[in-house]
Formats: sequence, C-alpha cells, structure tokens
Amino acid sequence: MYEIKLPLSKESIEKYISPWDIFNTYIDNFPGLDTSFRSQIRTDDKNPSCRVISVDGVLLYKDFAKKGMLDCYGYVSERFGLSFYETLSKIRNDFNLTDIEESNKTFVKTSVILKGKPEIINKSQTVILKKARKWSLQDKEFWFNRYGITNKWLEAAQIEPISSFWIKNTKFNLVEFSCDDYSYVFNYYWHDGIFRRKIYQPFSTNYKWISNVDSTIVQGWDLLPKTGGDLLIITSSYKDVGTFMCNLTRETVGKQIYAIAPNNEETFIPLPVFDKLKDRWKHIILWFDNDFDKFKNTGKIRSIELSLEHNIPFFLTPGQTAKDPSDYRHQYGKDEFIRMILTELHEYF
Repeated sequence: MYEIKLPLSKESIEKYISPWDIFNTYIDNFPGLDTSFRSQIRTDDKNPSCRVISVDGVLLYKDFAKKGMLDCYGYVSERFGLSFYETLSKIRNDFNLTDIEESNKTFVKTSVILKGKPEIINKSQTVILKKARKWSLQDKEFWFNRYGITNKWLEAAQIEPISSFWIKNTKFNLVEFSCDDYSYVFNYYWHDGIFRRKIYQPFSTNYKWISNVDSTIVQGWDLLPKTGGDLLIITSSYKDVGTFMCNLTRETVGKQIYAIAPNNEETFIPLPVFDKLKDRWKHIILWFDNDFDKFKNTGKIRSIELSLEHNIPFFLTPGQTAKDPSDYRHQYGKDEFIRMILTELHEYF
C-alpha cells in the first residue's frame, strides 16, 4: 500500500494543531490572551511589553516596542531565526506530525505583518506593487479642497489612490499590506528592472511613507518645460509642488509658477541636475519647511545651509502661521495663500 502524506504547509499543520498550540509551546510560561509577558526575542525587555491578541479571530503576537504584528509562524521564525520553510519543518518535528511530509521547496523568510511598517532593507532591490482604486469624494476633499491640487495635475504627476500594496525583497517574499482610507502611490520610473514609487498615507499612525527610491529622484521633473523659464521653486515635498503649481497660474498671478522637490528635505537635487536647472531658469529659489514648533527649526537650518552652498535665496512661510506652503493653503484658503506668496516673492512678479 502507498502511504499518503499531506504537503508541508500551514494548512496541513492546522489540521492537527492550532495557532494557540503553537504560541503556547514556543512562548515560555504563556499567560494566555491579552496578558503581557516579557519578550523572548528581545533581550532588553525588562518590563512585560508583549501580548498575544485576537484580531477578527486571528491570533497575533504584538511587541509594543516594535511596529507591526506577527502570526504564530512569524513569531517562531523571529524567535529562532528561521526561514519560513524551516519554521514549518520545526513545528512539524516538534509536534511529531508524521502525517505531514518534508519538502524540498525553498521559501524566502517572511513574516505576516498587519498595519506595521515594512522594513526596506535595500531600496535598490525592493519591488513595490500596488492595487489602484477609483478616485472618491474623500480624495477630492484631501487634494483639491485642502490644497487646490487638481485631478489634471495629479494625473500628470502620476499620483493615484490605492487600496493595498505588496512588497518583495530580501526580507519579504511577497507580502500584502493593507492601506489607510487615505492612501496614494507616487509612480516615478523604471530603474534596474524595478519600477520606482512611493506609498503615501498622510494620516497613518504607523507609517506615512514607504518607497524604493533614493536621493537621485527629482519630483516634478517631468512637469517642467524643457526650455526652462523665469521662476523655479525647489520645495520639500511633492504635495507642495502641486500646491504651488495649481494655485499660482496665469489666471491667478499672471504667469505659471513651476516647482520641484527632492526625495525629502534631508537631501537635495543631484548636482548635475541642479547645474542644468541653473542654465535653464532665470531665478531659482528655495522654499522648505518652517519648523517653528520644534526645539530646533531644522527646516530653517537646512534652508540656510543649502542657500549658502548653492547661492540661492530661501523663503519660509511667515512667522508661526504654518509649517509649509500646502499647510498654509489648507489653513488660510486660496486667496490668502496667493496674497502671501505675492507678498513674500514680490520681487519676482
């Protein structure tokens, strides 16, 4: 007679044991659900900071010193430093599940993480996939009502709303992450066989940005006229780029104002690109964040450094009105935003 065995998988294991059995076995002195205990993964956990909780009937391990949660397999993988296949094999052997066969299949180590920040180990090798959704009234409220950013500009900038995204790299085989209600993707370009993009979740309490782009990105580059022009603003975010370009138009201020942004405020436009911009634009100015509510106004300090280094003037939102141009537009409205810009930049109009 032939001996029929089940393949090595989570589904096969759970025909014999439950996630509760796995947590109860691999957490020493497991206290049960919703009861804190010391981490057996982190050696520095002096006070109980971990729990196993139930989320819609799924048992998950939560370490409050970290972001994200692990299912029972992810927990065993993390505790013992095992790949996913090695984790399944260990559980099979420890529970003596002889009706489940071993397998030659190799799995990439991964963890099930819900609403946690995916750790981008190597951006150059990370693939980010996304599932787009239709634009909604809440998207209009966020982009247009707050900042005056139009659908036409969003389409040109390749920004779209999403319902979920996936990450694949040396840490994750292909893991899906759920999105907040306000979630968007900034699509950029192909590089080294991988499409470069950012995930933007403005109201996320866990993570706001996830990307596989580096400091060479120039946000808004494709929206600039090839021959250059009169005034170019280098600002700190793509949202600020949209706020400048959609509110400062020929109809409102007599000419179209253009803007670009580096990957983030800690970086700057790559020097070869900046040299091209200086040849094409009559005036280039800097408008980064005014971090007036911080102990150190890092945005102002960074602006001064870049202004001196590249010999370009810098501007900030006046006083303690708002951190950045888009926030100013949101707080005070379109007319006041335009008035503020014309006042601050009067020499360029």
